[in-house]
Amino acid sequence: MNARNMALPAGKRCADCGLLRAGDADGLCPHCRLRRMLRNGLRHVDDNYAATWVMLATIASALLLTLLLGGGISQNGLV
Repeated sequence: MNARNMALPAGKRCADCGLLRAGDADGLCPHCRLRRMLRNGLRHVDDNYAATWVMLATIASALLLTLLLGGGISQNGLV
């Protein structure tokens, strides 16, 4: 820590890194706020990634089952 950071009162320091000046009500500096936003965004993408693949696998299996059972194939030409 340099003298400038040591001169900051504890309420003005970042709640995460403790070094930089916190400028918002959450008590985080811009760097830590961006890092937390990215971390939360990646966690959200991971949650949706699994749900998306489950949904696509369900749709693909339903289409394959329909084709294997002969559904959707007309015996009398285009109807």
